[in-house]
Amino acid sequence: MKRQEHLTEVEEAAIRVRVEGLKNGRYLATSPDVPGLVAEGRSISETVEIAQGVARKIVESCREHGDPLPPVFRNKRRAIREFRVPVVAGFSYREVVRRLRTFGFQFDRQGPGSHEIWRHSQTGRKVTIPHHTGDLAEGTLRAILREAGIEVGSFLKA
Repeated sequence: MKRQEHLTEVEEAAIRVRVEGLKNGRYLATSPDVPGLVAEGRSISETVEIAQGVARKIVESCREHGDPLPPVFRNKRRAIREFRVPVVAGFSYREVVRRLRTFGFQFDRQGPGSHEIWRHSQTGRKVTIPHHTGDLAEGTLRAILREAGIEVGSFLKA
């Protein structure tokens, strides 16, 4: 129960984490916001995850021992966060096919039902596209782009 009390006293804070590659293929993370934070891992994502855990432990230790928190955790006001999130919506079958052609995809054959198989002329990648009326669902379009190996941003610019 004591642990939960400590965590609820500190609101979520975004900390900066610097990750550098080591000669042995591992990664080392430090933070200018949390003095004493040092984490090592096998991949960047693992290293960042370990760094998050170390930051939590540092905050818990400060609370338990009555030490001052790192400055980033002392600010009580909630920061307003703004994100740019791409929304892939409003694309009809025709528009998706037009854009896929610009990336080198061509109609290959009819698939099951109202679906079509399109193939990239050089890489041989195949994507299945539903030939329906109306707009494709965002999840369906994202799956098509993932199969095709096309970044959302590139697709939107095509």
